[in-house]
Amino acid sequence: MAPAPGLDTIAATDAADSDEPVARTIFAIVANERKLDPAKLTLDSRLEDLDIESVDLVEIIFAIEDEFDIDIPQDKDDFKLETMRDIVDGVRGLIAARDAQTS
Repeated sequence: MAPAPGLDTIAATDAADSDEPVARTIFAIVANERKLDPAKLTLDSRLEDLDIESVDLVEIIFAIEDEFDIDIPQDKDDFKLETMRDIVDGVRGLIAARDAQTS
């Protein structure tokens, strides 16, 4: 999936983490699913502040799972979903766990 236009304008404080492929892809998915301007997303953006409701979140989770070939746990203790950083960090962890199992 190609990153959504405008991701190069992510806030400077998030540039290092936001610019890596996992974060860029997640930002693009969230922006696409919610019809948001990706330039307004930062790692510290709260899902609540982005007006992402439970139905939207389910669609976003499915898209992320499909994109990265992972399963996001339903237990909120295992996978926080409050900020974009929570999602990016959680997905990174799931990818690392998946890759560790296959090597």
